[in-house]
Amino acid sequence: MTAAGRPALQAPGQSASPERATLLAVMEGMSDGLLILDARRRPQYANARAGQLFGVDLALLLGMTEATLLRRIRPLLADPRSGASS
Repeated sequence: MTAAGRPALQAPGQSASPERATLLAVMEGMSDGLLILDARRRPQYANARAGQLFGVDLALLLGMTEATLLRRIRPLLADPRSGASS
């Protein structure tokens, strides 16, 4: 969701097609966190679960730069080399 409460995957003024509405409902209903980044690695979409897992309000999450996002979530990510959180 964007800060305005509109799904980020939907252009302003565009009504959602039934397929897009279904996709957004599935993504929002996932038990896993979903974070979609653009080519500049800025968050464009996050479902509610991603906000919960990262402990960040969705409006704040979607406004973050790559550096801020990584600083925020890095401590929450597991280090696959050690089997423990970094």
